[in-house]
Amino acid sequence: MKINLTRLLQPKTIALVGGSWVENVAHQIQASKFSGQVWPVNPNRERIAGYKCYKGIDVLPGSPDAAFIGVNRNKTIEVIRELEEIGCGGATCFASGFSETGPLGEKLQKKMSEAARGMPFLGPNCYGYLNYLDHIYMWPDQHGGRAVKSGVAIIAQSSNIAINLTMQSRSTPIAYVLTSGNQAKLDIADLGLAMIEDPRVTAIGFYIEGIKDLRKFERMSQLALKINKPIIALKSGKTEASRSQSFSHTASITGNSDISNAFFERLGIVQVNDLDVFLESLKILHIAGRMRNHSVISVSCSGGEASLVSDFSVITSLEFPRFSTEKSRQIRDILGDIVEISNPFDYHTFIWGDTERMVKLFTTICQNTKSLVIFVLDIPRKDRCNPESFRCGIDAMIAAKKATEANIAVISSLSESMTEDLADEFLKHGIMPLCGLKTGLESIDVSLKSTSILKSAVNKPALISNSFSKKRAPTQLLEIEAKNILKNNGIPIPKSLVTDMNTIKKDPSLLKQFDYPLVLKGVGVGHKTESGLVFLNIQSVDDLMCRIDDIKSEPNQILIEEMVEPNIMELLVGVTKDETGLFAMTLSPGGILSELHAKISSNKKTLILPTTEDIVADSLKSLPLSPLFEGYRGLLKANLTKTIEAIMKISLLIGNPALGISELEINPLIITNKNAYAADALIEINT
Repeated sequence: MKINLTRLLQPKTIALVGGSWVENVAHQIQASKFSGQVWPVNPNRERIAGYKCYKGIDVLPGSPDAAFIGVNRNKTIEVIRELEEIGCGGATCFASGFSETGPLGEKLQKKMSEAARGMPFLGPNCYGYLNYLDHIYMWPDQHGGRAVKSGVAIIAQSSNIAINLTMQSRSTPIAYVLTSGNQAKLDIADLGLAMIEDPRVTAIGFYIEGIKDLRKFERMSQLALKINKPIIALKSGKTEASRSQSFSHTASITGNSDISNAFFERLGIVQVNDLDVFLESLKILHIAGRMRNHSVISVSCSGGEASLVSDFSVITSLEFPRFSTEKSRQIRDILGDIVEISNPFDYHTFIWGDTERMVKLFTTICQNTKSLVIFVLDIPRKDRCNPESFRCGIDAMIAAKKATEANIAVISSLSESMTEDLADEFLKHGIMPLCGLKTGLESIDVSLKSTSILKSAVNKPALISNSFSKKRAPTQLLEIEAKNILKNNGIPIPKSLVTDMNTIKKDPSLLKQFDYPLVLKGVGVGHKTESGLVFLNIQSVDDLMCRIDDIKSEPNQILIEEMVEPNIMELLVGVTKDETGLFAMTLSPGGILSELHAKISSNKKTLILPTTEDIVADSLKSLPLSPLFEGYRGLLKANLTKTIEAIMKISLLIGNPALGISELEINPLIITNKNAYAADALIEINT
């Protein structure tokens, strides 16, 4: 059920319960020019920051819309109960020492949630929020934000990260900063829903340590997609050390990094990897929304800058089209023959200071183009240099914007070279200021990804298992048992026979049902290749009998199969369930080198189940071995249709609760020109 947070986040009356920490909040509220009433509660003081103090919650002049609770953890529970009883609209719980500290803290946090009943609250273990739209700073510390009429929302589980983000000088317009702490009552999805509903919020950025309620987060993300409000996320927990730190910080279950990446992609959320790109991407999404055109024209007065633009763009989806013949002629008429006309474009410095000529050049470049035109510009520092000589470039860029209404960005090679004052000036004229060459280019790509990722978004609920226990060991099926499950669910397997060594030696006629070559395997071992229990390309009965003597395994059984030919492609199709309960399918090159292939990120694709045929097709086509589906170098074409069909049946198999599959691996799935066969399979089931 959706929680109404209007009173909490846009209050008219505020109660502040505590001493020194709430005094900090009171000063911030004063600085915000909050127009409502403020009621400090402290039995030992007459006033806090000039506001009259009340001896207790029970003598407040009314029911506050929002409260900040700045007392110790045990007292916090009592205060929560009293606030709920008088109908408070919501609270921020500042105290730490709850679930992030262990079992005792968990018990206290549970008591606090019970005391709150239906009253929403942020935290515990969080700073609260900053509402720069309505001038409400429920915040016990300094911050670097300023009032805006519209902007982006930042939702963070870490209050310190949130403080740091407010100190940005990139002119990213921040509308809200919301911290969630331990998410005892309100989690990041609740806060996301509130931001989605505020039309003044243009985009949302999450700093995530762990997702408390996957289903709610999923619903929130799908609503954002429905109304086209972009979301980006920076998630910690990519390493074991950071996962451990995340748990000790906010008691968050972080989950596997590849799986969380796939989960975000499924929800249309672009994940970023650092705070600079996080802020810069939000700024671009605020100004330009979801960008669609990958075409870029780069303009700089240095060959070095042009080279860096080209180099930094290699890992992005940005495209640099050639200038048309006519535009090249127009540029040459302005600059002469000494400048090579290319994109990225270095116009050299000999026209620097000639504002009229610069305006003419920049306007010519910006005319009649749908490409994003990026001017590279670094302004000298004011404390040691005189930046006035760079005014000609700034004025020429602004003039080109006025004359053409082109999509223009100005990017500095160093983030320090784009001052906040200059960024504000460019914004005033409809020009996008970007801080740092690499960061800016990556952030443009994030905006483009926010559009392209929409085709990977799935409107169906993800498959989530509610049962996960590390204590209870699942049962691993024998290969033939696993293959029988696959076969019974329409997934092709090679023709096979399970027998014991003595039987096949006594009655070789059992082999007449097979076409050579054959594969011989030992039975009862998970990774047979490493154990020397797989023999390929057996061409005759005599060859088989010789190989049988090489098998040393218990029980004394063997598996004989027809070898799948022609073997055009081998895939690994694996399904795992992480600690959040999500089922993820991994597609990567298969065979004995599969683990080495998977170390290269471009060699694998992870999908959250259930998936769709289109997403599977796009995933397969994104793998480096995808040319095999087209008949690489004269080879037969691997059958893409049958591969997709087999993978979709595997997806359905996992979704069957009667089977109770917790993990599955087919390695390899051998693809011929006619079909796809599960040549080896491991399945674990929950018993």
